[in-house]
This record gives sequence, C-alpha cells and structure tokens, in this order.
Amino acid sequence: MLGHSHSDFDHFLGYEGRIWILWRHDLLDLEILEESGQFVHGRVREKHSQVEALITVIYASNLSEERILLWNNLKRLSRSIQSPWLVGGDFNEIYIVLETPYHGQIGRAIA
Repeated sequence: MLGHSHSDFDHFLGYEGRIWILWRHDLLDLEILEESGQFVHGRVREKHSQVEALITVIYASNLSEERILLWNNLKRLSRSIQSPWLVGGDFNEIYIVLETPYHGQIGRAIA
C-alpha cells in the first residue's frame, strides 16, 4: 500500500464501515472526536513536530433530507474550530445533471 507494508499503517473504520481512514502510525496520531453515519471528525497530530489539525471525512447519504443533517452538523462543528481544518470525502452531490446515469429522467421530472 503506497510503497509501505500493511503493518506501517493504522486504520479506523467508521460507522457501518462506510468511512475508512488510513494513516502511517509512525508519523501521525489520530484521535476520533465525533462520529456519525455520514462523517468522522478527529484531530490529527504529526508526531515529530506536534503540529495539529482537525479532519472531517465525509460519506454523505443518498437522501437529501439526511444530507441536510450532515450540513447542519458541519455548521455546528465550524462554530468551535479555531485551528486548521480539512474537510473532504464523498458529499454525494452532482455538479451537473449529466453526471448521473438518470439525467434524462431527472430532466423530464423537473420540466
């Protein structure tokens, strides 16, 4: 994996195994601060320099109603964050309708 043996890595499997976080345990510490069905939020610390940052890994629901809950949680988290914060993952949003195999059906349903 990435030129290293499997034993070089630590891992965390989020709720229902939908979110995977892998990191080099000899370089980083990860402390999970909060977890839900759509995100894992934690603190990453580089072992040598002790530099810290927050990280939120997303795997958003297919259901728009549940994604609203995700965005509300991200807003809540943002109010208390004073340090660097990396947010990434699968937000389950499409940029344009043509990105989905159902674009013809969606277009007709909207019209």
